[in-house]
Amino acid sequence: MLGFAHSDAYHVKGIDWLSDNQAQPVSGNKQQRSRRWLLVLVLLLFLVVMWYQTRADGMLHVLLLETSGDAMLLKTPDGRVVLIDGGSDPSDLVLQLGHYLSPWQRTLDIMILTRSDMERLPAQVAVLEHYEVGLVVMAPISGHASMSSYHQALQDAWFALLQQQQTPVQVLWPGSQIPLDGALLTVLATGDGDTAGLVLRLDYGTFRMVLAQAAGPSLDEALLAQAEPITALVYPWSRPLDPLVPAWQPHMILFSHSYEMDDPVLMTWYERATFVHQGMAGLYHPELHGTIECITNGQHLTVITERHGQ
Repeated sequence: MLGFAHSDAYHVKGIDWLSDNQAQPVSGNKQQRSRRWLLVLVLLLFLVVMWYQTRADGMLHVLLLETSGDAMLLKTPDGRVVLIDGGSDPSDLVLQLGHYLSPWQRTLDIMILTRSDMERLPAQVAVLEHYEVGLVVMAPISGHASMSSYHQALQDAWFALLQQQQTPVQVLWPGSQIPLDGALLTVLATGDGDTAGLVLRLDYGTFRMVLAQAAGPSLDEALLAQAEPITALVYPWSRPLDPLVPAWQPHMILFSHSYEMDDPVLMTWYERATFVHQGMAGLYHPELHGTIECITNGQHLTVITERHGQ
């Protein structure tokens, strides 16, 4: 089931209270009390709306955020919050989190780093400066000569902030699992060195999503051995669709754009749609559709986008 989100804005016009020179003090006091009550009511309305929009509703929410680089936000059926990657623009991610989380939420339950690169790491550093994180899980990281001094400094700052918060860090390997209030994250594959990255599968009832935005060609063999039909696939825009997409047979694909290749595949939107059209519910990309949100109770799926795209 597909849908489109429309932002609702709440505006309260300022009211100018006028009185003539003969106004009695009692009347002025009544007007001041009325203004105060009006402000209190507006504040209560705002808090109720924010609570309603951010409450735990028993559904699994998966958001592919419109950021520079890769960033995903998971809200579990019981209201836990999981951030996957972060993107390359720190201020953009902090703004997005402020939009999709309640103003009083200053804690993330889990933060996952699928790959320590410049398309995911910079914004996570900013998140650690604004939010407390309960647990960090990550791909294996091994130093390599190609890492720039700025990249190394960011990685060092990331570890320093985790140490400052005393946040436990867990390195994940193939087969590792993270329970999420009835949903389950499973590590399908990890790389090594320059190709280090996590490929995850998210299961909730009959809903099954593979998060392959950090999947390089070196992981194809391991992923093909585990391929089976899935509901949704998060997949790098620059990678060829063969052989992984036909093997997974996804009902929908959410493209990410952070994975860089020396020889990226050159396919138009129409060519991609033609390649995978059989049984497909749709193709999505944050640059076309804005933030993409998948909402499921484990049986039924709703997709909401900020923009209609094509």
